[in-house]
Amino acid sequence: YCGILTDGYLIVEEAMRISESLKKEDSMDIEILAKKLSLFMQPYGQRKDVRPFAVALIMGGIDSENRPRLFQLNSAGFAHEFKACVIGVGSEESEETLKAGYKKDLNLEESITLAIKAVLREEKKPEEVIVATIDAKTRRFREITLEEKEQVWKKIFP
Repeated sequence: YCGILTDGYLIVEEAMRISESLKKEDSMDIEILAKKLSLFMQPYGQRKDVRPFAVALIMGGIDSENRPRLFQLNSAGFAHEFKACVIGVGSEESEETLKAGYKKDLNLEESITLAIKAVLREEKKPEEVIVATIDAKTRRFREITLEEKEQVWKKIFP
């Protein structure tokens, strides 16, 4: 997420609460999670007695048909689906990198390289970036190791 830290914590906590209830119902699906989180956020952007959340976030996951999905939620609680998206400082430059390098048939390694290339600049170091994947078959979350990020960084900035 990007924005006010405490708002981000609140949204993440709500997403985790919703995820737990979806797991209990055996209906864990990233699209359902995005919609339910949107419904949580929207009233804060529509009522005049409370302020909207000052946060935007990107959520990725697997849907009920084992397809990877990516959603961006804005401060008003609207969820938009993308093939690739960025938020925050430097997002214009990162978006250009994604547009230039994205192809529908990228494999996992190429996708990871493109994602790291989109967020890394020479002034940033691999340890400052968090990259993770979710295996569509096992639905397991895996954070990319520092060594893997360093290898990609060396390819990008030889």
